[in-house]
Parts: sequence; C-alpha cells; structure tokens
Amino acid sequence: MDVRKTVLIIDNQSAFRNNLKSFLSGNPEFDLVGEATNSSEGNMKAEELSPDIVLTDWDLPDQSGIYLIEQLYTGFKDIRSVMLCNYSRYNYITTAFKAGATGYLLKDSLSGQLAKCLKAVSMGEYFLDGSLSHQLVKSVLISDQENYGLERRNYDKLSRIEQHILRHLAEKKSIKEIAVKHAVIPETVENYRMNIMKKLNIGSNAGLLRYAAWIGIVDIEKVLKNQNSQGGCKSS
Repeated sequence: MDVRKTVLIIDNQSAFRNNLKSFLSGNPEFDLVGEATNSSEGNMKAEELSPDIVLTDWDLPDQSGIYLIEQLYTGFKDIRSVMLCNYSRYNYITTAFKAGATGYLLKDSLSGQLAKCLKAVSMGEYFLDGSLSHQLVKSVLISDQENYGLERRNYDKLSRIEQHILRHLAEKKSIKEIAVKHAVIPETVENYRMNIMKKLNIGSNAGLLRYAAWIGIVDIEKVLKNQNSQGGCKSS
C-alpha cells in the first residue's frame, strides 16, 4: 500500500483552510498533518512536522509567502511547496518558481486543479495552474538566460506617452487604433514603438509583450496568445 503524502496548510483565512481540509479529508492519497495562519508559524510547523507538501498563501499577515517558500527551500530540501495565489501575472509566477515553489495555483480554480497539483509535485514534477499555460514553467526556468531588460526601473526611462503606447501595444491594439486614440499619424506611433524598444533594450515585439507582463501591465494569458503568433503586435 502506498504511503499517504503529508500536507501542511498555511493561510490566515479560516474559511479557505476549511475548504482545503474538506478536500484533503476526502482524498486517500494525502493526509493533512497541520495548519498555520502566518509565515513564522508555518516555518515552525514545517520543522516540527516535516510534511511532504506545503500549501501556502502568497499574502500572509506577517510576511510574504514567497519569503516562507525561500526558507523552506533552503532549510528543508525534501519539502515541496505550492503557492496559492489570486494573481496570474507573469512576475508573480516567475518569482514563486524562482523562490523554490514547485507548484502555482490560482485560488479560484482550486476545485478542479488541486488534486492534479498535489499528485504532480509529490512525484517531483512542476505544476502550473491549468487555466494558465504549461509553456510558462519552461519560460520561467530559462528566463535568466534571456535579457529583456526586465528591471522595473527601465520603465521609468519611458516618457508618459511612451508608457501609454506600451500599454496599448500590450493590450493588442493596432498601430492605427493607437494613432486614432492619440490623434497622431501611424508613423508617429511606430516611432514611439521603436523608441520604447530601444530604451528598454528589447529587440522584438514578443520581448516587448513579455516585459509588459513582467511589470504587471497585462496578465500572462494575453502574453502567451501573442507569443503564439509570429506577428506579435499588430501593425495595421
């Protein structure tokens, strides 16, 4: 008989913890061994109970769940951490995996994804919420090998109108649509686009979209749709 995997829940909302506990109580593969309401308590419980899997919220009352995952990754190599979050933006997902998480779930899709996630991470695999895209895990893990000028400070190099143009491009508005909105000719918008890419040290439309996702202008779903098209931003 297979040994049940042990799970520790860390979340300060009792109703949400109860939902997780209800799921785990009905799943023969996993056994809830403890729960905590903040990062400090969670770290102590992890040391005391040595769970196989930790489910932690991003927004904990004392400090971020990211900090907790970093502590667990450093101090307890055998623990697999899953980030539970309300955010689907690229930079949140990237930060979680780089901190040491092996799973990332959106809170509003737990009912359909939690079982798959727990099974995957318990087998040593990475898991990304199915409502997003599994392409992202690979892009997260190799993102350090690429240089899109992703530092937030680069955004401050852009003028106010260039920031607006970047947002419009990330929202998949065409050059003509943007020109009408700003009462300029399309060639002017194209010049703005080229200046934006130069200031950010980004060499492609796809890179521009990834940057927009990284700093939180658009959600990752929109970026992935654009990455799948060779044209990137529309030009007409």
